Amino acid sequence: MTDEILNNEPNEPAYCLEIADDGVFLTVHPNSMEFASLLNIITEEINVRDIEEVDFAEVQKACWNKLKKHKIAPSQQESKKDGVVIIDISEDEMEAVCTLYPPLGDGKPVTREQLQRILDSKNIIYGIDEEKINEITSSGKAVRSCVIAKGLQIKKGKDASIQFNSSITEDNPKPKVLDDGRVDYYDLGLIHNVVKGEVIARKIPAVPGSNGVTVTGKLLKPPPPKDIPLPRGKNTVVSDDGLKLMANTSGHVEIRSGRICVFPVYVVPGDVDFSTGNIDFIGSVQVMGSVRNGFSVKAEGNVEIMGRLEGGYINAGGNIVVKEGIVGQGKGNIKAGGSVYARFLENAQVDAGKDVLVGDTIMHSTVRAGGRIIVSGKKGKIVGGLCFAGLEIEAKVVGSIMEVATELEIGISSQDLNKLQLLFEKENKIKEQLQKINSIFGIYNNVKTPDQRRKSQGLEYDEQIAAKEDLLGQLEVLQKEKQKILAKLRLPDRGKVKIKDRVYPGVTIRFGTICHAVRDVTRYVCYYKQGDEIKKAPYA
Repeated sequence: MTDEILNNEPNEPAYCLEIADDGVFLTVHPNSMEFASLLNIITEEINVRDIEEVDFAEVQKACWNKLKKHKIAPSQQESKKDGVVIIDISEDEMEAVCTLYPPLGDGKPVTREQLQRILDSKNIIYGIDEEKINEITSSGKAVRSCVIAKGLQIKKGKDASIQFNSSITEDNPKPKVLDDGRVDYYDLGLIHNVVKGEVIARKIPAVPGSNGVTVTGKLLKPPPPKDIPLPRGKNTVVSDDGLKLMANTSGHVEIRSGRICVFPVYVVPGDVDFSTGNIDFIGSVQVMGSVRNGFSVKAEGNVEIMGRLEGGYINAGGNIVVKEGIVGQGKGNIKAGGSVYARFLENAQVDAGKDVLVGDTIMHSTVRAGGRIIVSGKKGKIVGGLCFAGLEIEAKVVGSIMEVATELEIGISSQDLNKLQLLFEKENKIKEQLQKINSIFGIYNNVKTPDQRRKSQGLEYDEQIAAKEDLLGQLEVLQKEKQKILAKLRLPDRGKVKIKDRVYPGVTIRFGTICHAVRDVTRYVCYYKQGDEIKKAPYA
C-alpha cells in the first residue's frame, strides 16, 4: 500500500494498491489531485512493479469511483509486492534523483544496501546525501523525484577590465549647460591634461574560475577568463607589473582608435602672428589670442582659439574651437578630423570630419561636415554659400529677403558628383591608352624571337611593358575612389534639413542628385528624401 506520494497531501494517502492471491486491487482515496496527474502516478507504479495484464479501463474507473476497490489485474508473483527504487541521472550529470515505492502488504522493503548497489552500478560517487538516503529508506513511505546526490557547479571566472582615471572618452565632447539653461558651445572641456608619470588607467586582472564535478566524478573546467592588455598608445608607458598605464609626457590625453594617447598641449600666450610664425605641433594647441591673416596652425590633436581666426589656416586631427568666430576674408581655410565649433562663420571655408556647430550665423561660406551642421544661436542664420552635411542641417533662418543664392546639400555633395564625373573621364582615357599598348603588343606577338621583337619597327618593348603596368596601377587606384563615391549614392534614404523659423526663395536643397528650389517663403519646415523625391514635413 502506498502511504505517501511526495508533492501530495502528506497525511492522506492518494491510493491503495494491493497484490492479493486472487488479483491486484486499486482503491483511490479522496484527495485534491487532478485526474490526469493521479492516473500518471498510478500508471508509473504499475509499470515500475512490472504488474502484468493490467486492465487500464478499470484503473480509470477507480480514479473516478473513489473509495471503491477495483480489480485491475489477475494474480501476480509474490515478489511484485517488494519495494522498488529507481535512480535517474540528469542530462548534465549534476543531479541523481530517486523514486521509491514501498512494499505492498508483506513485501520486502528497499534497503540501504540495495540502493547503494544501484548507485555503484550507475557510477554515482560524488555529492551523495547520506542523510537523505537513510531517511527515505527508513521512512517506509513513497518518494518521488528526491535529489540524493548533487554535483559541484563550475564557478566562472571574471574577465580582466580597464579602469580609467581620467574623463577621457571616444565620443564627441558635449557643450556645457549653464545655470540659466543656456548652452555654451564654446566651453566643451576638450583638453584633458595629465602630467608625466601620472596614472591614466589601471588594469583589473582576470580572476580564474574554479572546477566543477558531476555526480559521476567527471571534472568540469570553467572557460578561461579573457585577458586584455592595457591600451597603450603614443607617449604612454606600462608599469613593470603590467597593471598601470602612465603618461610618458605631460599633455592632453584622449582615446584614438581604441588606444590611450598623450598629446602635449602647446599654449600660445597671445596671437599667432609675426611674433610666433606658423604653428605645426604633434599634440594639441591652445591660442590665447587670435590667428591673424595669412598665418596657420597645424596640430595632430585639437586646436582651441580664444579670439578670432582672421583669414588664417587651421588644420587639426581632432576638434577646432574658435570662440569669437571665423572671418575667412575669402581665403581662410579650416579643416578638422573631428568637429568645428565657432560663434560665427563669414566668408570662410570649413571642412569637418564630424559636426560643425555655430552659435550665430554662417555668411557666404563653404561648409562641409561629415555629420551635422547646426546653427542654433539667437539669429541662427545661414545666408549665401554652400553647406553640405552627411546627415543633417539645422538652422532658424536660411537665405534672406534679398533671395541670396544659398545651397544646402545632404548625403553626397555636388563636389563628389563632379569628382565622380572626372573619375569616369580619367578611366576612359586610361582604357584608351591601354588599348593602344595592347595593339602594339599584338605587333610584337607576330615576331618570332624576343630579340627580333625588340628590333622590329623600332618599337621599345620594355618601355611599353612598364607603361602598361603603370597605367594598370593608376586604373586600380581610380576605380577604388570611384567605388567609394558610388557607395554613397547607394545609401538608403536618410538625412534632414530642418528650418526652425523660415526659408527664403533663392535657397536650393539637394539630396544627392535630387534638387528642390524654394519658390516661396516657407516656415517651420523639415525637408527629407523619400525615394526619388524631396518631401516636406512640419519642423519637429
